[in-house]
Amino acid sequence: LDERTGLPSGDPRELGNNGASNPDPALSMDGSPLVYSSGRGGADNVWVRDMGKGAEWQVTDNKNPEFHPVGVPSPTGEWVAYSVLENNRTSVYFQPVRGGERQLGCQACSPPADWIPGTVPRLLLTRQGANYYVDILDLNVIRTLTQHKRYPLLNPSISADGQRVAFSSKAS
Repeated sequence: LDERTGLPSGDPRELGNNGASNPDPALSMDGSPLVYSSGRGGADNVWVRDMGKGAEWQVTDNKNPEFHPVGVPSPTGEWVAYSVLENNRTSVYFQPVRGGERQLGCQACSPPADWIPGTVPRLLLTRQGANYYVDILDLNVIRTLTQHKRYPLLNPSISADGQRVAFSSKAS
């Protein structure tokens, strides 16, 4: 997009012409990498595409066609957070985008919703237990921001300066 006008500066390009659905694209703030889900191979997995070089690689190894993993790049593009199904529960992992060991963030939690600005991998996510929660996930440590006894708290997002969190609630 043109910074002054907000209009496209070129024609759209198709990036996922592989015969499969490629939902949930997400770009880091610098525009590379692109993290997305792809159904190639029969089950959805999280993929990363280096927008500068055009190279892409698969991050997850999901075999369950009923599970839809979600991946989110960090604002700097250095990390990807993604969900996987383990023992019929959703777990979230952090992993360097360019390769490296994945680190467990949490088990029995929701897919990652948004990154919190800063140098440490830190995420917003929602969770359901005795109540409904909006949490901060800090590499294996979950801190609750808010909770509600009756209504799900959904779609949390955080401001670019990390000072405000917004979320929706749905009366059940």
